[in-house]
Amino acid sequence: MADDPSQRLQLDEEQRTLLDALDLLPDEQKGLVLLHYFQGLTYREIGELTGANANTVKVKVHRARRALKKLLTGMLKEQVEGI
Repeated sequence: MADDPSQRLQLDEEQRTLLDALDLLPDEQKGLVLLHYFQGLTYREIGELTGANANTVKVKVHRARRALKKLLTGMLKEQVEGI
């Protein structure tokens, strides 16, 4: 973690934006993103938990990541325009 308060504040704001965007995803997509990127589970492990095969999980995670990117792009654009 950066010792510079302004860097810490920026990181906190970025984390808040990411969490806000995650909350806007449908529950299934949010869950998949959390399991894969935050819990570090593989597609196979997620498949075992959800009853889906690994390829299906991979496609769903990819779609969730695309949706998250779209949300974040819009949110960051609004933040920049609001400055």
